Amino acid sequence: MKSSKKLSARMKSSLEQKVAMAFALALASVIALGVMQYRAARRLADDLRWVSHAQDILRKLAITRNRLSRADAAAQSFAITGDHRYIATYDEATADIRGNLANLRKLIAGNDRQQQRLDSLELLVNNSVHALQEEIETRKNQEPETEQLFSLEKSIRNANDDARFTIGEWRRKKATF
Repeated sequence: MKSSKKLSARMKSSLEQKVAMAFALALASVIALGVMQYRAARRLADDLRWVSHAQDILRKLAITRNRLSRADAAAQSFAITGDHRYIATYDEATADIRGNLANLRKLIAGNDRQQQRLDSLELLVNNSVHALQEEIETRKNQEPETEQLFSLEKSIRNANDDARFTIGEWRRKKATF
């Protein structure tokens, strides 16, 4: 009888150990799943922030390209018609460009590679705006000769094409992230 009690106590003890081990394993699994879930949620939040940041940059690039086209159209319209109302549109577009580039600079602060790209883009945009301003000033001061208009127009096209190409390249590279 003593031995059956010992055997029963050992079996009970062994069963309790197995239950305790199973409970500990279940608890460890739940904790591990919780940790993995937390890490996945953090990674998702970081990815969403990155995507949002990239979309902000792409939006600013699109706006810059749009405003450059608007400034170009206003300058050409003024050069053709001499109507000073187009100068206000031009001035508004170029002010938007400057503000947009400044906002873009804030967005990419701390990223040296993108800062270099923006430096390059700003130089191209400034060349384009300078060429447009030259076209406006020429028209303000005189009725330009056809040859002079073609020369100015070629300079503007080259400057605008370079700026648009750079914006397009930046957008394509950004879209691959």
